[in-house]
This record gives sequence, structure tokens and C-alpha cells, in this order.
Amino acid sequence: MSEALPPSSIKAEARKCRKRFEDLLSLRSEAILPLATILQDEYGRFNLWAATLAVFAPYQACLDFRLKDVPEASDVFIKQLCILDTRIEQLHEQLDLEATNTQSDLSPTSPAPPELWAVEDIISSIRETISWIQKLSNVVRKASAATQDERAATFVLRDETGTDISEYLRSFYQALIQRDCKDIDKHLKDRIVHTMLLRRKRILYRKSRQRRWMLHQADETRKKLEVLPTLPNLRGKDGNSTQEADSTTVKADSPELSQAPSTLAATNVEPKSYVKQATASRISRATSAPFEPRSRLLIPPRPEAANKGTEFLCDYCCLIIPSTQATDLDKWAKHVKKDLDPYICIFDQCPNPYQLYSSSEEWLGHMISQHRTRWHCPARDHPHLALGTRDELITHLEQIHPGRFEKAQLGSVADSCARADYPTIQHCPFCSEQAGDLNIHVGQHLQCFALQSLPWPEHLTHNTEGISKYGSD
Repeated sequence: MSEALPPSSIKAEARKCRKRFEDLLSLRSEAILPLATILQDEYGRFNLWAATLAVFAPYQACLDFRLKDVPEASDVFIKQLCILDTRIEQLHEQLDLEATNTQSDLSPTSPAPPELWAVEDIISSIRETISWIQKLSNVVRKASAATQDERAATFVLRDETGTDISEYLRSFYQALIQRDCKDIDKHLKDRIVHTMLLRRKRILYRKSRQRRWMLHQADETRKKLEVLPTLPNLRGKDGNSTQEADSTTVKADSPELSQAPSTLAATNVEPKSYVKQATASRISRATSAPFEPRSRLLIPPRPEAANKGTEFLCDYCCLIIPSTQATDLDKWAKHVKKDLDPYICIFDQCPNPYQLYSSSEEWLGHMISQHRTRWHCPARDHPHLALGTRDELITHLEQIHPGRFEKAQLGSVADSCARADYPTIQHCPFCSEQAGDLNIHVGQHLQCFALQSLPWPEHLTHNTEGISKYGSD
């Protein structure tokens, strides 16, 4: 299908920026040599963003198509890419001017050169603009999270031969839980197994979508990466290099390209959810409960890509995140905790039994409001009567205490009579341990189950870093 992009589109503006970068990096002058590494790093960051979002993919797979119903988001991307294009052009002009000035002396009568930005300021603006479009990409992806999760629920888990392994994993998770929690209720065990599968599906679904985008975009991306210019070694009259330059070329088969995980799901983003997400700008909230030592051993190893640049693509949240979030195992564990959505309701008869919660605050808030709140009768002759729902209390007031309250007041009276029963969790449903804080204790059980559902990097089988730091038990 031929592309039907408007003259001003994300793809069109991104192509301009890419061409500007290539022209700049092929500039043959001594003025560019001190900036070699910086410019190639920024070009790499730009290519990382474009490849991750399939910016240059065919129309029905590219970012423009996925944002066609969210023009306000598309416009913001276009404006930022226009700024980036202008800044790269400014830098090119500045370097051209400096090269000209080094080759000829200006006479006293020569006109003064036009006032331009300092090179450092232009590079800073380029760096900030690329960071901005990366952050916006993360916001847009989170805005479509609900649609992604719906599609992931029907995703089929397969092995390398294409065989559906969902039932095998279900049996494995059941045995795992039964081994560690011998007296667990069947309804809770089945719920945990279901959410372990769901969590794994969500992660692998995102990776699957990314692989398909990379196939769509592979030809153009690989051609561009193969011809990414290296900076020349400028030589003086004696034939020796005038200055060393770091001119490492990004290869088409580099790990950064072949191991790139997913980001935006191939779906249209709802306009309302985008606006809400952009306003809140909330990725996910981490719980305050720490990982227990056993769970530490289940944390996936820190990604190697975190040591190779200022940002990397997380295998689990599938967002471009700063490398500072994986500089050591503790920081990486904190980030993984955000991505886990490890909490589920442990109460029977829950209206949302498979809902995943990213923080202990959300999790406890659900259980308090849905399962541990009682509505106490305000009448003095029923000092200890507590009912299970708001409607039950209103019915009780109407039938047992008629006329005591006006009908228009019953709703407000019932709301004022709501009380949360504490403790929220009265005993651990997984073990017989008498923990001091059951909220933290039960939360750590759920974190452990969540960690065991995560797919690990294919080239690793165990977390040697975690074992060396937290023990080998």
C-alpha cells in the first residue's frame, strides 16, 4: 500500500533530521573533530528513538498511523522534530563559518560575521530535544496501555518451535506455588497462576509487536546504518593525522538493533487517555515494600545496554529509560519493581480478581474499599451493627428506622458511617509465619510470584550478579 502521509508528518520531519545528521557527520573540516563522539552519540540516540517507534516503517505500521486519531500528540512530535532540524542546520552553518575563518584572515574592512549561537548551546539544545521526544514517546505508550493489555490477554505463548506452551506454564506455576505454599486456598492459587501467565503475556506481546515493526522497518534502517558516515582522519601536509577522532560506526547487526524490545503497541491511542496521561505524566509507582533476600535472586540481570549509552530500552516496561536506573543491582531492582505490577487482591469473591496493581498503595486501597469497609448503623439501639455494603445500610435505615432520617439524607448518612476494619490483612494466606507487618509480608510473597513469571534474557539462565551480592542460598 502506498503511503498517504501529509506533507508535514512525523516520518517526513524525521527524515529531514536524519539527512541533516548525515550531512553534518560527513562534513570534512577540522572544526567537527572535537565534536565527533558527541554528534555520533546524539545521532545514535535519534536512531534508537526512530527504530523503537518504527518511525520509518510502512504507513500502517509507522508512528504516524498509530497517532492518526490523536493529532495533538502528532503535532507535538512534529514541532519538536522541526526544532531539531533547525538546530542541526544551525550547527552545520556554525561549523562551516569556523572552517572558513581558519582558512583566511579577516581584514579590518571585512563585514562582521552574523551573530550565531555558541556551538555548546546548539549541541545542548539538540540533546534536550531528543530527550524530549523520547519522554513524549513513553507518555504516549503508557496512554495506550489499556488497549495493549486487552490484546495481550489473548496473546498465545509459544516456544521456539511454535507450540502453544500456555498449559505447560500453567501446570508449572501451579506446582511451583503448591511447593512453596502447601495450604493455599484453591481460588487464590488459581488467581495467582492466571496473573503470572497474564504478566508474562503482556511482556512477550510487546516484544512480539516490536519484532514485527523491526521487520517492516529493517530494510531502510539497515541501509542507513550501513552507510552511517565515519568522520575522516584529516591529514596535514606531512601526511599525519592532525587530530584523533572517535569514528565508531554503528553496524546494522549491532546488539542495540537486534535486541531492541518493544515500545508503543501497534494500536491507535485514545485521545482522552493521551491527554490524561500527558497531564499526569505518571509511568508507574513503586511500592515502599523492599524485596526480600530470596526475591533478590530472581531479579533479572542488569542489561548490558545500560553500560553503552545514556539511555537504553528496558526489556520489561519497553520504554527508553536513563542508564542511571541500572548502574547497580539496587537501582535496577527498584526499576524492575515499577514494571512488575506485582500485586493482586487476595480476597475471595473479588469483583476484579485479575486486576494487577503497581504499588502497595493501590493494592491496599482496593482491598480496604472493596473488602474491609463496613457501614455501621448510626442508631444508638444498634451500636455494634455493621453491614457489608452502603445499600444494605440505606435499606436498614429505611426499614428499621423509618422517619429517623429524611430520604434525601440517607446517602450522606451512609457515607459518613463507612469505617475500614483493621488490620486489612488478618493472616498470611501463603504461610504460617507470624509477621510483624502483614501488609509488607504478604506483599513480598506476591512480589516473589511476579518475579518468577518474568521472561529472562535469552542468553542468560541465572542471575549471577544477584547471587554474588545477596548470597547463594
